Order: sequence, then C-alpha cells, then structure tokens
Amino acid sequence: AERLRALDDALSDADRQIRARQEAHGALEEELRAHQRQAAETQDVLREELRAQEQGAGETHSVLRDQLTAAEARAGETHAALRGALAQALQEAEEHRTLYERERTLRAE
Repeated sequence: AERLRALDDALSDADRQIRARQEAHGALEEELRAHQRQAAETQDVLREELRAQEQGAGETHSVLRDQLTAAEARAGETHAALRGALAQALQEAEEHRTLYERERTLRAE
C-alpha cells in the first residue's frame, strides 16, 4: 500500500511538473507570437518609411530636373542675347571704322 501511495505521489509530482512545463511552454509560445507580431509591425513601419523616402526622392528628382531644364533654357537665352549683342557691337565697330576711313580719306583730299 505504501509503495502504491509512493508511486501515486510520484505520478502526481510528474503530472504537476508536466503541467508546469506545458504552462511554461505555452507562455513561451505566446511570448514568441508577441515578438513575431511586433517584428511584423516594425517591418510594416519600415517598409512604409522606405516607400515615403523613395517617393520623396522621386519628387526631389523631378523638381531638380525641372530646375535644371529651366536653368539650361535661361543659359541658352543668355547665350543668344550675348551673341546678338556681340554681333551688334561688331557691326557698330565696322560702321565706325568705315566712317573713320571715309573721314580720313576726305581729310587727305
């Protein structure tokens, strides 16, 4: 009888240990699921931040491209204006030279 009681006590202890380990295992599984959820949420946030940064970079690229195009257009206009001013200055210089030569020729006569 004592031996049966000792075996029964040993089985009860084993059952308690099994239940305690199962509870601990369940708690660990729940903690693991919580960490997995948190990791997934963090991943979603990081993906969204990356998407926003990529969109911002694309918008910045478009703005810079537009500014470059406008600057190139202004440079072209300035170049054309300078070329026109130079051509006019050369023409005026040629006219002055022609008038000077005529005046010199008239004085020589």
